Amino acid sequence: MKALRMLRRLWRQELGQGLVLAALAMLVILGFAAITVDVGYWFAQKGEVQKAVDAAALAGAWELPDDSVAAGDKAREYLLKNGVDETKGDTISITFRRTHITDPTKWDTIVVTVDRPAQTWFARAFGLDEVLVGNVHAAAAKGGGGAAFTPVDVVEVMDRTGSMTSAEMIRAKEGAEALLEYFEPSLQHVALAVLPASVSWANPYPPTQSGGVWLPVNLSDDFQNDDGSLDHTSRLVDVIDNLTESPISWGYSTDLGSPIKAATDELVDHGRTGEKWGIILLGDGVANVKPAYDTGYLNCTAEALVPNPPPPPSNVNGDGNGFEVNSPPISPMEACTDGGSRAEDRSSGTTTLTGCGDIGKDRHDFYSYGISVPSGNEIEGIAVRLDAWVNSTPWGSTRHMCVQLSWNGGTTWTAAKQTSSLGTSQQTYTLGGNGELWGRTWALSDLSNANFRVRVTDVYNNTSRTFYLDWVAVKVFYAPPGSGPCDYAARQADAAKALNPPIEIFTIGYGLNDPTKPGGNTCNDSSGPWHNRTGEELMEYIASGPDHFFNEPSTEDLRPIFEVIGSKLASGTYLVE
Repeated sequence: MKALRMLRRLWRQELGQGLVLAALAMLVILGFAAITVDVGYWFAQKGEVQKAVDAAALAGAWELPDDSVAAGDKAREYLLKNGVDETKGDTISITFRRTHITDPTKWDTIVVTVDRPAQTWFARAFGLDEVLVGNVHAAAAKGGGGAAFTPVDVVEVMDRTGSMTSAEMIRAKEGAEALLEYFEPSLQHVALAVLPASVSWANPYPPTQSGGVWLPVNLSDDFQNDDGSLDHTSRLVDVIDNLTESPISWGYSTDLGSPIKAATDELVDHGRTGEKWGIILLGDGVANVKPAYDTGYLNCTAEALVPNPPPPPSNVNGDGNGFEVNSPPISPMEACTDGGSRAEDRSSGTTTLTGCGDIGKDRHDFYSYGISVPSGNEIEGIAVRLDAWVNSTPWGSTRHMCVQLSWNGGTTWTAAKQTSSLGTSQQTYTLGGNGELWGRTWALSDLSNANFRVRVTDVYNNTSRTFYLDWVAVKVFYAPPGSGPCDYAARQADAAKALNPPIEIFTIGYGLNDPTKPGGNTCNDSSGPWHNRTGEELMEYIASGPDHFFNEPSTEDLRPIFEVIGSKLASGTYLVE
């Protein structure tokens, strides 16, 4: 019994020691939580205040060296507009100094300093309720002592690809419109470019160069009302108001080079001679789409039925007359032009199976498209357009058309692509497109009239249906060799910066390093100088210099960034520290 009591006493002592150790461990854990959560929040607060202070210093420097009172008032105005508020505990200090002038009555540099109390969460366990985020400051001066504003023509390039969330798009639009509020329309003119390309000046589709334009709004000076507020009826502001992120169905394709080129062309064609030109590019992802030109949709000028029986094996290709070559006045050639009459397949084969490769289906070949691609280019994709329908669509029926391509006169064919279910009225179905090579690499010679063919197969689970084909057209996409997505974007930026005088380019990487972003952050150029380099490197390279590149988390407010850029472009002010 005595031994048992001793064991119990020892156990209680060890339990007490364990509780003490557990309590100490909890204190350590809380301490680490305070470091990771609270310190991270403090740094975020300091970054937010820093952007506001930068914008305020640059804005205040407008008024120097002539009016330091107005400079201080302007700086306070921009601090308040960007969330720094003395009524909420922030402390503001504005001072002036002389840097490159000797007149004792004037100042050429404004210094803005802000202290902000930042709240805590875990650190309260240690009696720390708030921390002072202190001595956040910026100093700005104005070069040359000229007018507060100088003329400049600017193109804002806005990324609205599917990787941009709704919240990010809202902040991006607020930033773009902050620039318009900041500018003076009589001096600064602004245009808008978007990616993907747009069909019109609204926020449309599809996201292809051939389907739309990269620059939906030309240089404009009508974006403000008489009182300086934004005019939301102007084309420029209205388009920005209505921009939304692209549907996910468009994918995450990011072509940075084409909108940069469109912005450069706009400034060269319509910018004011002798004035400064600028481009502001906001993007959330690496360039991952190689630009492509296209032939437009082309008509065929020849056709051939796939007979029954063809060379062995026999008894394939349905009834052997395809689109009724033996039934005038209906002719398969009606499918070679858009509109007018149409080709007809008045039966739907000899079997009720529904595979594209079934031997009992009717087939027809179309060719001699006159495809002309400039030598030295590479084929980037092929699209086939079918304007088609059927005479009946009962519930549960399977009805579609399949398409294959040949590059050697019909000896060999690609795997088939099929339309969605056909309806009883004419609809357009597009198979393939930019970036879709149908499973092979194409040489320019493969597209000659002798070699290139399109085969259409009619598929229905009934042998007595009629297929109608109004148009079977082909579009070929092509691009210069070696022009990978990042390389192309870099070369377009080089061209803009090489003009005399050069276009000044600012870039904003919005969430470039966010691991949750789709599409990754690495250039997919297969070779060349940008192979396996990052989107952050590309955006910094596109910018005119390190101080022209802003790498921002995707949660950040973009208003002060656009204001800082606007000040650098138009006011002649610059940060000195």
